[in-house]
Order: sequence, then structure tokens, then C-alpha cells
Amino acid sequence: MLAERLFTTPSSHVGSCDLASPSMISLPGWIVRPFVRQQPNWSDREPDRFALGPACLVITPKRRRSYRRCLALGILGIVAMTALAGQRFYNQPRLDVGMRAAVTITAPDSAQVVDRLSTDRRRSEARSGTTAVLRINATTNQQLRQTLNAFLAQGEEVREQLGAFPYLPVAQLSEQTQLTLRQLSPQRWRQLQQALTQPNQPLTDPELQQLLDSLEQVRRRSPQTWPNVLSSIRQAQQRYTRARDSLDTLQSSARPSPFQPELLDLSNRQWQQLQLTLREALDRILAQGLPQGLPEPVIQNTIRSHLGNQLSNSAVLVGQTLLGQVINNQSTLEIDQEKTRFLAELRASAVDDVVVPVRKGQVIVASGEVIREREFALLDYFGLTRRSPNWPGLIGFGGIVTMGLAVFWLMQRRWQPNLRVGDRLLLLVLALSVPLGYSTPLHVSTLPAVGLLAGSFYGARLGSTLVVLLTAIAPLGLNLVPVVDLNSLMASSVAGLVGAVRVGSLRSREEVALLGLGVGMAEGVTFLLCSLINPPAGLFFASWISLLTTVGIHALRGMAWSVVALGISPYLERIFDLVTPIRLAELANPNRPLLRRLAAEAPGTFQHTLFVSSLAEAAARALGCNMELVRTGTLYHDVGKLCEPCCFVENQQSGKNQHDQINDPWQSAAIIQRHVSEGVQLARRAGLPKAVRDFIPEHQGTMLIAYFYHQAKELAQKDPDRYTVNEQDFRYPGPIPQSRETGIVMLADSCEAALRSLENATMEDALRMVKRIIRARWQDNQLAASGLSRRDLATIAEVFVQIWQQFHHKRIAYPSTASN
Repeated sequence: MLAERLFTTPSSHVGSCDLASPSMISLPGWIVRPFVRQQPNWSDREPDRFALGPACLVITPKRRRSYRRCLALGILGIVAMTALAGQRFYNQPRLDVGMRAAVTITAPDSAQVVDRLSTDRRRSEARSGTTAVLRINATTNQQLRQTLNAFLAQGEEVREQLGAFPYLPVAQLSEQTQLTLRQLSPQRWRQLQQALTQPNQPLTDPELQQLLDSLEQVRRRSPQTWPNVLSSIRQAQQRYTRARDSLDTLQSSARPSPFQPELLDLSNRQWQQLQLTLREALDRILAQGLPQGLPEPVIQNTIRSHLGNQLSNSAVLVGQTLLGQVINNQSTLEIDQEKTRFLAELRASAVDDVVVPVRKGQVIVASGEVIREREFALLDYFGLTRRSPNWPGLIGFGGIVTMGLAVFWLMQRRWQPNLRVGDRLLLLVLALSVPLGYSTPLHVSTLPAVGLLAGSFYGARLGSTLVVLLTAIAPLGLNLVPVVDLNSLMASSVAGLVGAVRVGSLRSREEVALLGLGVGMAEGVTFLLCSLINPPAGLFFASWISLLTTVGIHALRGMAWSVVALGISPYLERIFDLVTPIRLAELANPNRPLLRRLAAEAPGTFQHTLFVSSLAEAAARALGCNMELVRTGTLYHDVGKLCEPCCFVENQQSGKNQHDQINDPWQSAAIIQRHVSEGVQLARRAGLPKAVRDFIPEHQGTMLIAYFYHQAKELAQKDPDRYTVNEQDFRYPGPIPQSRETGIVMLADSCEAALRSLENATMEDALRMVKRIIRARWQDNQLAASGLSRRDLATIAEVFVQIWQQFHHKRIAYPSTASN
């Protein structure tokens, strides 16, 4: 890189391989035949990649050892998964219920045999036939009391419009007479007034005649108060009319009022007595409890009996209607799950064992007969079922595991072809955690944590594949309760898929914590749906509260596994040398010690790193590569220059070149080369993962340090007896880039200095220069193992020029002020 800063390397000196030559290129551990054309123009080429196929592959001892380890790990995985997940095949009877006996089997001895299957069935029937224990729901009781109080307050508002009743002294007019007068229609009141002023005209209405007689008596007894009596009657009639209108309005509202018109007929004393009686009656009814689904006649009879005989008929009618509206379709009783389970177990324990007496020599099952539960219990008691490992079933299950592993291997080769042995070991551990979870007393599925961890480390597609395969394999070998465990397994599988798909897009621990809530919700909702579609028999989902409690437990379980995955993720990253987007974001923090040192001790290198990072990250985004890895790897690719920062031109602020004082191209080349090895050591001491450390040697590959190489050749030409030039002394130790990400950083590092040096250049000039540098790297075989295609190289060149143009846009020259 220093040579690129000092001068532009001529293309004739960059590579030792002619593009037109189809000869094979030797790389460390590989034989690579690049697809080449005479005059490459990447903008119109097909996206051919460098061929790495069987025809041109040489198996090195190192790669052979890697293949052997992967094969041994695969065999270990098949054996371990078959052993842990194939529990149902370990102790299977060869004679089972529903099979036909090949020969007649007799009892070898006399015995009293307990038929466990029949006993368990009877006890299960006793449990399911247990009457649920009910308890009073205090919350519902309080709500019903509040409803009654709200209705009574509503009635009080209506009655306030009536005013006081009786509105005249009872000594003058009785309450019934005052009530009748208040309810008179305007027409009948006018008839009564006319009769009072014209006594000689008789009334045909008996009721009006009776009212007339009562009013005549009042007028004769108290003529001086007579006008006040008439006024009070007219006011009472007006208030009654307004109250009746309010009651009619309430009856026509969205929530009709429970009050009858008889409410307006009650006196103040009767209304107060009715309110007290209703509250006492409701308390007595709630104390007894209201079961669900009581018929309407039963409710009305219950209310009538609790109202007593102290109320008037009108008050009873009002109170019965009102209280019926309060408790209609209400239930104050709920199932006491704990006591119901206890009673069910008590009833089940009271069921005696089903004992089958057997005599020696008695035929248990004849030849050709179907074995039923009773016969199976006898055979199993005498050890005639021949329980033993079901080797054919276990081998078949092992074959299913092998096919699952093969499917996973194919998906891994397609999506994550560069997995190491340690990565495969971690995936095996995650997979084995599922049958181990079901083998523990907790009997739980670890799929949510498996999905989160596998998706975080190896991507959404590989994590989802692992979760789906484990979900398919687990029920085939584990001893699962048919409905209960399958519903739980399906719920945890969906939670694992949600975690695997979403975790890769998160960039902070806080977002992962929020994802944990989503994983828990997914598990809870899925379990709810599975339980509604396929409800477990014999499980006490007698109420929605019980079902929702179980759903809540599953939701909390999903969140708990998310917390576990989040907690152990940093340790797994360290142990297995993994990188995740979150860890890469943490490593890219400029406050990390190594980056802080780089900014302080080698500021020129740090600025160079930032510009290279901008170029490389934009190219990675355009090619769909791992941008987080490219950004972080670029920030650390030149940390080795911290050892001797002044020996690199970007840090020579004084303008003096240290290599002029050294005046030894071999020593100068060794200094330049050493920044790679020193950088690897610094990165290893800083705890950087291998994926980030690889950027340090691979961004230089095995490139030639051309400037000092030509200096050495000039010295050798002047004094050939003293100097002998070996090209390998002036090349970086390598390896060449092994991934698209490190290949992008190599090109960005090579083009950065050249782009910075351009002034007043057009985009075409910059693009020609970038393509010339990229072509030089290609001719030097530096990109042979990177997986970058010709179309990728054309895209990279265009992106580099676009970023350069953004950094070097023109600015407006402001005019000088008069004072300046």
C-alpha cells in the first residue's frame, strides 16, 4: 500500500500471469482456473465466478483433515441425535395391543395381576366425571352491586323531577287521591275543573265523580286554602309530565332503563324502603351464588322470595324488574381449578385396581387372536411381551435423522458454504438441546432459543431450516403426550421461526430484548390456536381463565428462552469465535481501545481507514455482502501500522520519508510486510474474532511491494555481485482474499490513494484509473479465491467512483469582504 502512495505501479510490473493464457494458477491449497478473456471489459460480462470445481481441485493435507473432522462430526451428530431423540424405541414390547398372537400363550404361574391399562382408564374416567368445584367471584359480586347502585341513582334522578309526595297534607287528601289527581291527563283535569265551577252538571266518569267529591269536601272545609290546593295539584301534574317524559327517553336509549312507570307512583317513603330492600335482597342472592344459565322463571321467583311481603304491589313490580335486569345472564360462580383437580385425584385414588386372577397354565391368548388390553397386561406382568430395544425402529429413526442431516447439509452448502468445524459443532449442540430439554424433569422445548441463536450466528434461512427439521424429527422419536406435547412443540417451533427470521435484522441488544417479547407472544398465541383447534382430552380447560393461564405460561416460557439466548450469546461468540451484527456494531465503536489508539498514534492511517470504509461499505451494499463485517474489518485492517506509524507515508506529517534514511529496500519491505503480522497479533490480543482478523492479511494478499522491489532491482543492476533480488522477499505473506468481503476491502484499499490524488479529473478518468487498478489485482491472481465475478468488479468500480465524486464535489467560492 505504501508503494501505491509513492507512485502508480505500471501494469507491466503488477502481475506475472497473462490474462490470455489458460494455464492454471497455483494458490495455497487450491488449483484455480480463472475464466479469462483477452481484453476484459467487466461492464458487459456474464457474472462468471472463478472456477473451483472437482476438475481443478487439489486436496491438500490440511483440507483432507478438515473433511475427516466434518465426517466424524456428522457421524457423531447422527449417533447422538438418534440416541437422545429415539427414546420411544428403547423399551418397546414385541407383543402389543392390537397385534395377533402367533402362538398360544399360557400363564407360567398363578398370580393376581393388576390390569394397569384398565385401571388407568377407569381412573381417567373418574377424573373426567368429577363435578367442578365452584367458588364465588368477589369481583363479579362487586360489579353487580355497582350496577344496582347505578340504576338506583338513575331512578333517583327521575324521581327528583316529581318533587315531594304527597304534595298536600294527607289530612286534606289521601295519598291515593293525590296520586290519581297527579296522573290525570289535561283533558280529564279540565272536565274536573268544569264540574267544580258548575256543580249542577253531573259527571259520567265514576273516578272523576269520586275525585270531585273529595275536592268539594276540601273546598267546604278550607275555603281560604282552596286556591293553594288547586295550584299544588297543577304543579304536581306538570312535574309528573316532565318525569314521565324523562322515563320514556331512558326507555328509548341504547341501554334501556329497567324502571317501570310504577316508579313514579311510589311515595318518598316507599322509594326509600324499596332501595334498602333491593340492596339487602341482592346481598342475600350473591351470598348464595348465581350459577350460569338459570331460567328466567327461576330468577324471578328467587327475587320475589327475597323481596318479602313488606312492599306495596307497585314497589314489588319495580323492584322485581330492576333486580332481574341486574342479575340477568350473570354468573357469580367460577370453577376452583385447584380444588377441582384435588377432588378429581381423590376420586381417581378411590378407584380400586382392576385385578385379574390367573391360574397356572391358563391360556392368556390363543394363537391368531388379537391381543386386547387385558391380555397385554397379563403378558407384560409375566414378562412375555419381550420388551427390548426396537433395533429396526431405532435404525429407521437413525435413517430419518441422516436424511434430515443431509437436507441441512445441502442447505448449508448453498447458503453458508464456509462453515468451520466449530460452527458445525455449535449447530450440533443447539440441535441436541431439543431432545435434552424433553429428557429433563421440566419437559420443555428449547426451540425458541435454538432459533434465536442459529439465526443470529448463521442467518435466517439456516436457522429456520434447523428449527423446521428439529420440529419434524422430534415427534418421531420422543415420548410425547399425543396432544398436549404436540401443541407445545408446535408453539415453540413457531416461536423459534419468528426468532430465527427476525434476529438477523436487529442491531442492538435492546432490539433483541423486544424481539423476545414477540417470541413469547408468538408461542402463546400459537398454543392458544392449537388448543382451540385440537383441544387436549382430559385437561382441565374448564374455563377461559384456565386456558389463558396456560397460554400465559407458554408466552412467559418463550420470553424466558429469549432471555437465555440473549444471555449466553456473548459467551458462545467468544468460545466459537463467531460474529453477529450486534457484536460487529460493538467492535466498530470508535471508542474501542485499538481504534482509539489508531486515531491518536496514527491519525493519517485512521483517516485513510475511514475513507476505505466508505468505499468498501458502499460496494458491499451494492453487491449484497455483509456490510457490518466489511465496515468493522476495514476499520481494523491497518492496525498493524501502530507498531511503526512513522514508516508509512500517510503519517509522515513533517514530509521526511523514513525509508530515505534507511536506504535499504529489503529492510523497508520487511517493515511494510511486518504491519500485517503485527496487526494480526494486535487483533488477537484485543480479542477480535477471526472473521475480522482475516481482513488484516487478506486485504494485502500476496501483492508485490513494487516500489522497493524496483529499488532492489536497480541496486542489483548496478552491483550484481553484491545484490540478489528474490521477488518473494518483496511480497506480502498472504493469504489472498478468501471471501467477497475481504476482496472488496483489498480493492478499496488499493484505489483509495489513487482516488485521493485525483484533482480536476472527470468521472471517466477516475473510472479508467479504478478499472486499471482492479485489473492489476486480477492479473496478479489476488482475487482468484474471493468469489467476485466480473460483473461484481464492474459494479465495484462504478461505486468507488460515485463515492469519490461525493467526497470531492465542487464548492462555491465566496467573494472577499471589503475589510479583507
